[in-house]
Amino acid sequence: MEDGTGLIEVKQWLEMETITDDNPKKNIDITPDTYVRVIGQLKSFNNKRHIYAHHIRPISDLNEVQYHILETTAIHLYFTRGPPQNNDSSKPFTTIDRNSSNYGIHDPMNINEMLGAQFSLRNLSPYLQKVMAAVHAAPNTNEGVNIHQLAKTIGGGNIERAIEELTNDGLLYTTIDDEHVKSTIQP
Repeated sequence: MEDGTGLIEVKQWLEMETITDDNPKKNIDITPDTYVRVIGQLKSFNNKRHIYAHHIRPISDLNEVQYHILETTAIHLYFTRGPPQNNDSSKPFTTIDRNSSNYGIHDPMNINEMLGAQFSLRNLSPYLQKVMAAVHAAPNTNEGVNIHQLAKTIGGGNIERAIEELTNDGLLYTTIDDEHVKSTIQP
């Protein structure tokens, strides 16, 4: 896969029983030189990086391609030059006051503003917002957060279904096994 910023190999493992004529969602034909959206996890094997894809879908709206180009440019500029400076006091919502007592990584609005996340956490259900807040509140380790610990912390709801939905949306990814997750939105 190549997006103008570099070339990377994408791998997706499919179970044979899921690829049938009865299940067209799993039987998507992707040909070379086709624009696709890939949601996955960056992995390394034999010192070669690849993306382990959880979900691949063809892009039908070319505006999504342009959005991706603008997004990668904005992220590159954010990490090389820092956040944009705004001297216009009439638009206070476009900057982050890091000295404010309201500033916190657990507030979904601040996470979106701080990282310019394309997926607004405010569009999630209240339960999924609680799951994301609990993931961000947990200690930041390489192993991530155990989903059983998340279930104890949050209580109620179907944590496995929530984790699967957040993973499919590209907001969480599995780490050392299928029972440990980390957020793709790192504060």
